Amino acid sequence: MEKQIDCKFTRELVCPYCGYKFEDSYRFFCCHEVYEADEDVECKECGKAFIAFHHITVDYSTAKKDEDLFKAGLVNEDGTKLNADSCRRIKDLKSD
Repeated sequence: MEKQIDCKFTRELVCPYCGYKFEDSYRFFCCHEVYEADEDVECKECGKAFIAFHHITVDYSTAKKDEDLFKAGLVNEDGTKLNADSCRRIKDLKSD
């Protein structure tokens, strides 16, 4: 029986043949408008080639105009914007 490999909607590219997880997935896509890699990806572990896609999601956040955006979890302490993953982690920590 063939081993099931989780290679759909993952945080990094995963080889569908051997399960190797790439740590540099971003380099296979030249810009955010491209959903399929420019060329086949060759696995660093097993050497087999596969096609890769990336999926873009959009997250929205809102706050009251007079709300402290740092306390609301929308900006870092220095006022720079948080990315969506940081916001999700903060939300998860607050709900625990």
